[in-house]
Amino acid sequence: MLLSILRKLSKIVFVYLLFANSAHAGVLDLRLQVNQIFDVQWNISGGNLNASGFNYIYSSVNYATQSTSASRWTAAQTADAGANGRYIAFFNSTTNPGTYGMAVYNSDGSVYKIINNTGSFRALASGAIFYNGNGMWGTLITTEAGYNLGGSGSWAITKDYPTSADLAAYQAPAYSGGKPAPPPAPTPVYGSSGLTTAQQIRMDAMLADANAGQGNTVEANIMGDSNDVYIDQAGAPSYINLMILGNNNSFNSTQSMDIGAHAYNETEILGDNNNVNLIQTGSGMKAAFINVTGNSNTASVTQKDSGEHYVQLDITGDSHSATILQEGSGNHEATVSLDGTQPWNFNLTQGGTNDQTFTLPHDMSDGSNVSGSCNAIGGCNLTVTQQ
Repeated sequence: MLLSILRKLSKIVFVYLLFANSAHAGVLDLRLQVNQIFDVQWNISGGNLNASGFNYIYSSVNYATQSTSASRWTAAQTADAGANGRYIAFFNSTTNPGTYGMAVYNSDGSVYKIINNTGSFRALASGAIFYNGNGMWGTLITTEAGYNLGGSGSWAITKDYPTSADLAAYQAPAYSGGKPAPPPAPTPVYGSSGLTTAQQIRMDAMLADANAGQGNTVEANIMGDSNDVYIDQAGAPSYINLMILGNNNSFNSTQSMDIGAHAYNETEILGDNNNVNLIQTGSGMKAAFINVTGNSNTASVTQKDSGEHYVQLDITGDSHSATILQEGSGNHEATVSLDGTQPWNFNLTQGGTNDQTFTLPHDMSDGSNVSGSCNAIGGCNLTVTQQ
């Protein structure tokens, strides 16, 4: 009976030492988010740590099964690791004492998922750390900012092959040290969102033109990966209704209308690493409804010439880049919704003359969408030019 009690007590003490006794423990102080850790291509040259091709974490412990079976995290697993206040941190390895494991922790400090049971550090740098999980999986940790998939960077090395003393003396910078992150900067919101009654009437008129056979109509559903789609329409009123389901898709369309002819584009893409490029020109109504769900998406919409513009762009997922250019003589309208926990980049230009309206709604923690914010640790880039 006494032996059984002692065994139970020893387990309690062991858990405390492994996961709770990390205060002021140097590198163990780091509290990292998923957009600060990447599998990368790397080299060390001229005193700098250089990395490129930022990819999802490659772990020696399978995320789903927690078995010793090396695998790369999926987009869904990465999102799961960053949800509900979870963070990533190092711990003193128990399988290989003197080395460091890596795990996903719940907000209360309990272990959620093991990434590596053991590992070593190759370099400490100004703004980055390089870690070898299980002695082989090279992992970049960016300590002062979040980055996007596919990114790159270079950091000046402060300690090459750091010793245990170096790691214990390491000072965790900024919000990577368990300190609260600064509150997100609010995103400005302009105008009102959604279609007006007049805009809805215009949309209905364009659909009626296309359905009556008075113009060019393209309707298609494409399923699969690595799709390359190009549609070119000119002259008469034109209508595109396209759905693509898959990854690594590229969609380009050009609608060049005669004077007074309408151009309408409604596109939905479900998947990752999508590239959407739409161009609409002419003096008639130009409208685009673009809905993209996935990660690492790029969208560009250009509406040119004599007024009558409308864009509704909705992108759900992480690491977006979106650009909208509306030129001509007024009648500008753009409603944009960008979601995700990793940084997005958005650029909008609305030029001459007047009639400029722009809304960038976001779902806030209180359920409202009347104001916006960037929820990414690394910050977001927003540029709006109204001439």
